[in-house]
Amino acid sequence: MSNYDHMWMLHDTAGNLVAVRYSIYDAGPDGQDWVDAVEIRFEGATASVYAEPDFDTIRLELGDLTVREGCYVKSATTVKPWVAAVGRSPTWIWLLTNQQGYEDGLRFEFSMSQQEEELNVITLVVIASGIQIFSCHQSELPVSGVLDDTTA
Repeated sequence: MSNYDHMWMLHDTAGNLVAVRYSIYDAGPDGQDWVDAVEIRFEGATASVYAEPDFDTIRLELGDLTVREGCYVKSATTVKPWVAAVGRSPTWIWLLTNQQGYEDGLRFEFSMSQQEEELNVITLVVIASGIQIFSCHQSELPVSGVLDDTTA
């Protein structure tokens, strides 16, 4: 199944976010460890997101995390950006494709309801064979101090 197929199934069955775990590659005492995979556990489904190192792409699977050789697991449920998403459901899930046509990211928008003002948007992007996690915030257009086209 494709990333898209898994995305659709996840959105339809997920429910609220319950827990998050990272599979972290142990680069040894002289190296920098990195996130190799992320398990995102919801009330109705579990999604595991993997970095595919050959092309720096992302792979979404439904099911428990498979920990690769050389990795260890840590809970990420109570740390940013996940802690603010616990108890919320994914209202939108995007698959990101870079300018070279590679699927290298996933973006999750979490909210309590469709009408909720405060959104929690988390983006996972594969960079240099590891998963980087970003928290995104909406920028409000300021009412005063904005230049119009005639003054620029």
